[in-house]
Amino acid sequence: MITNKTLKAIEYDKIMALVSSCAVLERTKKDFLAFLPITNLTDCVSLLNRTDEAFRLLYEFSLPKIYYFSEIDDELSRVDKGGVLNFSELLKVAENLKSARVIKTAFSSVNDGSFTYLSPVFLELFTSLELEKDITSKIISEDEISDNASNKLYEIRKSIRDINAKIRSQLASYMRGNSNKFLQDSVVTIRQDRYVIPVK
Repeated sequence: MITNKTLKAIEYDKIMALVSSCAVLERTKKDFLAFLPITNLTDCVSLLNRTDEAFRLLYEFSLPKIYYFSEIDDELSRVDKGGVLNFSELLKVAENLKSARVIKTAFSSVNDGSFTYLSPVFLELFTSLELEKDITSKIISEDEISDNASNKLYEIRKSIRDINAKIRSQLASYMRGNSNKFLQDSVVTIRQDRYVIPVK
C-alpha cells in the first residue's frame, strides 16, 4: 500500500501538478491533482494500454488535436430540468458538438480495429451536425442573433428597418423644407435610441 510518506518522498504532488498543467479543462486539472497511484495490476494494465493507444493515435496516425471546448455540465443539467440557455451557452454547446464531431470523424478514418480500449470512448461521443449548424447559423455572437433565426424574427426586424427608414426620410424632408431655418445643422443623430435634429 502506498502511504502519504512515500508519495511525499517521491514528490508525487509536484509530478501531478506538472501533469495537471497540461490539461485544458478545469475539471481534468482537478482530476489529475486528486489522482492517486493504482496498485491493482489489472487496472494498471488497462490504463497503460489506453495510454499506448492514445500515443499511437497521436504519433503514428497523426490524429488531430481536440478542438477546445467549454465545460457545459451545468447547462445540460439546467436543460434537463426544462431550463432555457442564452446565446453564450448555446454557442458553448455548438463548440462541444464541433469538437466531438471532428475528433470522432478523425478517429473513424484511422481506426483499424486495434484500438480495443479507446474505441468505446469514441463511440460514446455524441455528435449532431444538424444541431451544430442550427446554432451557429442563427446565433452570430454572444449578444446577437441572426435575422434568419426564424421567419417571425425576420419579419419583425424588417418592419423595424422600414419604419426607421420612413422616420429618417421624414426628418430629412424637414431639413429641406421651410423648417430648415429653425435648425442649427442639417444632420440627424440618435440620442438614447431616439432620432434627434439640432434646433437653434
